Parts: sequence; structure tokens; C-alpha cells
Amino acid sequence: MSKVFFVWDLFIKIMLLLPIPLITVFPNIIPFLTYRQNGDKNKSALMDTLAREMDKQQPCAYLVESCVSRPHNIRPIPWAFLRVVLHYSNSMEIIQLVSSGRRILALLQI
Repeated sequence: MSKVFFVWDLFIKIMLLLPIPLITVFPNIIPFLTYRQNGDKNKSALMDTLAREMDKQQPCAYLVESCVSRPHNIRPIPWAFLRVVLHYSNSMEIIQLVSSGRRILALLQI
């Protein structure tokens, strides 16, 4: 019991010594880490990841949405739409048209 108390006591002392509150740092670090995680991937690597994921019995919706939105620099397209479209041979053209339409709607704030 005293060991647990010692760890928490040490943790609190370290928190008091930090000049910047840790709570304000976390929201700023997460977007940077997300960008760094995906920043070095080129389009062919993303398409390979997308193909591997779509070959699975139950693909991960988040991973598919991320792989599709990254090359087009758009917000993720919903999984329900991607599940239908990605099986067609011209799926990338359809996604490009949808992403262009979404940008126009965003500019018009509709």
C-alpha cells in the first residue's frame, strides 16, 4: 500500500514542477502525432493498405476512411458510402467527384 502511495506522491510532485499544465499539452500533441504517423506515406502505400484492408472479411472502417481521405486531402467519407463504392472499377473517380462536391458545399457553407 505504501508503494502505491509513493508512486502517486511522486507523480503529483512532478506535475507541480512542470511549468505547463499537462492537460493543455495533450490536445496540441495529438494532431501532430496523427500528422506524423500518416505524413510519410505516399499514395501507393495508402492504396496497398486500402487493398489489404478491403480483402479482409471485416475491414476496419476507420482505416478505410483514412486511406481514402488522405490522397484527396478531404474529410473522411462515411463508411456506408465507401462500402458500396469501393467495389466498382471506377471508384476513385467517384470519390474524386464526391470530394469536389463536398469542397464546393463547404465553400458555400451549405
